[in-house]
Amino acid sequence: MAINTSATSPTNATTAVYTLLTTLTAAGWIVKRWSDATTDSGVVTVTSNPFGSASSGAGNLGNTSAWFRIVSGDATREWVFQRGSADTTWTIQRGKTGFTTGGNATTLPTDSTSYTLVSAAQSFNATPGRWLISANTATYAWYAQAIPVGGGNVTVMMFDEPLASGTYPTTPAADADPYLGGWYFNTTGTGPIAGTLGSWYGSSSIICYKRNRHGLSGAGNIRCSTLNFHAGGIGQVTPPGATAYEVQLDPINSFEWPLPVPIAFPSAAGTTGSSVGWCGVCDGIRVSIVATRTNGQTFNAASGTAYYIYCSGMWLPWDSSTPTI
Repeated sequence: MAINTSATSPTNATTAVYTLLTTLTAAGWIVKRWSDATTDSGVVTVTSNPFGSASSGAGNLGNTSAWFRIVSGDATREWVFQRGSADTTWTIQRGKTGFTTGGNATTLPTDSTSYTLVSAAQSFNATPGRWLISANTATYAWYAQAIPVGGGNVTVMMFDEPLASGTYPTTPAADADPYLGGWYFNTTGTGPIAGTLGSWYGSSSIICYKRNRHGLSGAGNIRCSTLNFHAGGIGQVTPPGATAYEVQLDPINSFEWPLPVPIAFPSAAGTTGSSVGWCGVCDGIRVSIVATRTNGQTFNAASGTAYYIYCSGMWLPWDSSTPTI
């Protein structure tokens, strides 16, 4: 297993998506179909970026309605990206069984299990900033964030995250899709504390999606949340910051250990049903309990056995490099 990383400053959004595609194929993702908005490739098996460049023109990604379908190396999930009429405008979808129905040179194929993260809407700033991508070659997890050159708020966050084996229910039926997908964009972005991860905690701005019901009939895609940490008798704990009504979970002697993140479909107290309940624990994403981190900061845990990069309250898997921000 390796963590492949990329740290670039793309001049435009199409270049950012082109770089993401290049990074994912290098980590074992497979392009199964693509179009430059004039010619549809049909079903293919391409293990590298098939587009000539991020510019416009034949064979390139920088054309209105150009698109691609990319599948994880173990065929457990897939994504489609389609460029809109503006460089910053994209349609991004994620599915499980396959985007194999319909589609042509300018129209995406469909997948009955898919959900749309963003539809023909702004997904990047005109100049994305520092575009930081990491991809796991074994689990096919991947994470991408954009922050301004020199540091600042996270403006873009995308991820595909497996749940840690053994942390999710296997009865009454095994979870047929123990993976999360996520997308976030904001022109001004979110800061290092009350940011992307913070928006998962009890907020309406949930960015994480999962297919629920653990493989049973009637499964559907629902927004899910991380679970808050609690301190016995003294109220709710939401790392890494605290409000006037909460206490903060701090490391002893400032020593941080990135904590695994539990995931669930939230509900009102005492509510049970097919669309709520425990999902499992993130395999790669961790929560920070130090309120002084900065976006893009890296962290070496356990004497070099695990590395992370900071993204607005989250530690995301990274390699041993320290990218320039």
